[in-house]
Amino acid sequence: MAGKTPAEAAKAVGVARQTAYTWKARLDEGGIEALRVMTTGRPAQLDVGQLKGLRVALLQGPLAHGFGTELRTLKRVRALIE
Repeated sequence: MAGKTPAEAAKAVGVARQTAYTWKARLDEGGIEALRVMTTGRPAQLDVGQLKGLRVALLQGPLAHGFGTELRTLKRVRALIE
């Protein structure tokens, strides 16, 4: 959005002003590639291999792992991770 301030661009695309300023700072510091590799949220605690194993376990379902029902809960997923 050439010629617009970050605040104007934010309003035009429907994001918070602070988001637009963050994007601009990343662009200024690292170019377009810095915008491509943006991450949000908490860093992953599991490595790629652990995530693949968890995916397999989840696809097998709760009964395959000794749970009495097919109900999925955070507690059960946590048990699979540990």
